[in-house]
Amino acid sequence: MDAIQILEKVNSFYSNSFNQLIIITIAILGFGGVILPIIMQFYQSRIYKAEQKSIQSFIASELAKGLEELKKEYTNLFEIEKNKIQDQLKENKSAIEEYINKEIANANAGVYFVQGTTTVSTKRFSSAIRCYADAAELFLKGGDERNALLALDNMMKCMPELNKENYEEDLAINKSISTLLERMESKDTTGRYTDYMIKIRTEFEKAKKKEL
Repeated sequence: MDAIQILEKVNSFYSNSFNQLIIITIAILGFGGVILPIIMQFYQSRIYKAEQKSIQSFIASELAKGLEELKKEYTNLFEIEKNKIQDQLKENKSAIEEYINKEIANANAGVYFVQGTTTVSTKRFSSAIRCYADAAELFLKGGDERNALLALDNMMKCMPELNKENYEEDLAINKSISTLLERMESKDTTGRYTDYMIKIRTEFEKAKKKEL
């Protein structure tokens, strides 16, 4: 083999090698410039979808927790307000009932007071004492102290006219006096009625034993 043939083979070898190198380089560049971006885009898309699903799941979970806590909070607030309203209605109802009961007591007391005045004019003093006692008791129940004291004063003015005979004719007077004294005791938180009660008991016991 002469030198020319050797050179031709060497040249052919390097030419083929260089061509292969160019092909490989183009292939690598093609992979890096076209295929690799496609793969990267696909991979990124997968990651994005996975992250998006995870974020959506997290948001849904947190939203559900928040709604549940909000529901509990509003339920508690509703119960608190409902209880307040119910308590207020009960207080208002009690106040209204108390007011009505006092007005009824005062109205009835007025009737007894007029009856007492009428019986005094006919000199039925035992009946007058009973009517004034009932009037005073009901005025105290109704919170009308001024008229209660007026009824007591009128009753005490009639007490000297009571005697054993007319007392025995009207024994219901015992219940009226007892009820009055019980009411006075319940109201006597400051000792305001103590002297009245002593005087009533003393005069009543004296009067019902008095002979004509």
